[in-house]
Amino acid sequence: MKVFKKKILIYVIAFIICGIIAYLLYTFLNNDTETDKKNENNLEEYNYYPAANERQDVFEDRLLGVEINKTLFILELEDTETAKDLLYMSPFSLIMEKDNNSLKGYLKTSLSINSSYINKAKSGDLMLFNNNCLVLFNKETVLDDNYILIGHINDLEIPNNNQLEVSFVR
Repeated sequence: MKVFKKKILIYVIAFIICGIIAYLLYTFLNNDTETDKKNENNLEEYNYYPAANERQDVFEDRLLGVEINKTLFILELEDTETAKDLLYMSPFSLIMEKDNNSLKGYLKTSLSINSSYINKAKSGDLMLFNNNCLVLFNKETVLDDNYILIGHINDLEIPNNNQLEVSFVR
């Protein structure tokens, strides 16, 4: 009889230990840590930029700083959803490469393309090509593809480097 009681006691203890381990695993696997929640929020903010009406006051001045080779320029934004998206995702930096009459850099996300297409670029125009390629023109250019005007920089001077870090700051 003592052997039978010992076996039951061992089974009960093993059952309790298994229950505790299962509870701890469930809690560990299903609880988001504060860091996970913060990272998820940042990822959502970075990957989704529809221009929101409640943030209209931020867009009132329609100006954004653009730093190229440690020189700060002022980008005057158009009143479009695309420009608002760019403003709301700033500050950020891109490596842009020289390509004929422009600098091109690719965003990690897409911007709204609710604006009309432009067929001519002036020096200093910042445009969106496709939905994630920013193009900064340094000469007047006739465009045969679908570009959306985001804004304009007066008196733009682009250095002759093939690659430049371009920062968009508020």
